[in-house]
Amino acid sequence: MLRLNGRAVEGGLAPFDLSDRGLTLGDGLFETIAVFGGRPALLRAHLDRLCAAAAEIRLPVDRALCEAEILCLAAEEVGDCIVRLTVTRGGG
Repeated sequence: MLRLNGRAVEGGLAPFDLSDRGLTLGDGLFETIAVFGGRPALLRAHLDRLCAAAAEIRLPVDRALCEAEILCLAAEEVGDCIVRLTVTRGGG
């Protein structure tokens, strides 16, 4: 399942801005979070690390949106899974 900016993307293909600095320059961050039985493991610690790293490179992160997206994905999974949360600076 793929979600982009708070919305589910059908078919696994999403439109991306080809000028996104995350794609062209690696200007972004990601966290990989294990989900067991619908519960993200160490979610607070993952978000703390993501937000601290983002602050170091002055990358704005909406922590509440990130948490909501992870919980949404975790709730939709029947079994265990891995969630990759990617945050980029966007186009420019």
